[in-house]
Amino acid sequence: MYQVIAAIFAMVVGALILAQPTSADAAMLGPGYERHGQATSHLGGYLDPDGSVSYCINAGAPSAIGGVTTDAGLSDQVNGLSPAAMLRLNVVLSRHGNTAENNTAAAVAMAVWSIAGNADYQAEGGDAFVLGRAPVSERAAILALANDFRAEAAAYIAPVGSAMMTLSIDPGDDSLGLLDLTTTPASASGTITLTNAVFADSNSPTRTGVPTGAKLAIRGTPPSAEPYRVSAVGDFTAAGGPSANVHLYTTPGAQTLTASGTSAPLVFSAAARDEADRLVPRLTTVAQPTGIVGRTVIDTASAINVPSAGMQLTWAGYLQPNDVASPTCTAQTLVYSSTKPLTITSDGDYPSEEFPVTEATVGTIHWVETARVRGSVVAQGMCGAASETSVLFPAPPHLPVVSG
Repeated sequence: MYQVIAAIFAMVVGALILAQPTSADAAMLGPGYERHGQATSHLGGYLDPDGSVSYCINAGAPSAIGGVTTDAGLSDQVNGLSPAAMLRLNVVLSRHGNTAENNTAAAVAMAVWSIAGNADYQAEGGDAFVLGRAPVSERAAILALANDFRAEAAAYIAPVGSAMMTLSIDPGDDSLGLLDLTTTPASASGTITLTNAVFADSNSPTRTGVPTGAKLAIRGTPPSAEPYRVSAVGDFTAAGGPSANVHLYTTPGAQTLTASGTSAPLVFSAAARDEADRLVPRLTTVAQPTGIVGRTVIDTASAINVPSAGMQLTWAGYLQPNDVASPTCTAQTLVYSSTKPLTITSDGDYPSEEFPVTEATVGTIHWVETARVRGSVVAQGMCGAASETSVLFPAPPHLPVVSG
């Protein structure tokens, strides 16, 4: 019969825990046991006015039942405990305290007394004394749980987060590479920001919600100074564990009750940098300075820092309009372009295809050379550069032959 009553009581307590608390000013008996129904000899938890389950931390002090109980908020100091003891106390309360099960609540109460005020607890008779408040059939199970909770709290080590990021350079193209991330715990994620690079799939230097195990393609964005290196910084978070604080409820002239305190998320950072310089392909060019109708002209590009995967060179020629003073390279002034890209795989000098000079192209030609790697422009000449200009003339008139 007692077990049936206890089960019904546990169900009622569970409903009270989950329900939105109503206006109240006194603590009530919660899950657990009393010796012969005496509320002042309770072994277990109490229901506070806000609906939380709390536990006495002053063994032998008068009961809070019947008094006015006030929420005293969070505290990192009770009973003169050290921070390590406060942490152990919150480990027990946060992991096991908010329960509607009688044996669990009784075991939590025993573990809390032995952590929060062991001298007073032992003076009151310790485990053997308070177990007398529980049914004989449940005492062994309660004691085993209490010992488990104490051992768990004593062995608890606050988690520490860490992350390792590495940056690698594509062996065929210095502008490309991968960022690899590993975090502990594996549930962590965070925000990574690149310097001198972007994530290849978004063209953004920042990525949020990056999980452990991520392998992200990056593309370098060279600064004005060359060579350069890519770097990355990351800020990560993960679920942490109990903090060294508890929630207090006070009742004048009675025992102080305590419930679980806060949990602290893990917050940590990491950084990475290229282990070697990234080289930037560059072009310098020299155009044939003059030409005449009926002949051809060429432009020669000198390429350096060519990636081993190769790059493609193309040339374009633009006829300067007579009525425009500044160099102009637009689709409207384009008079020459390569018929196909020239693929190169090493540094060197490379001539363009021949540009046939016609009456229609007489004037000033501005050459613009473009180097691409996997379709992306990595180097380009400047419209109007002195070394990239050819002046084309009409063919000279034929002079009559005079015989003497």
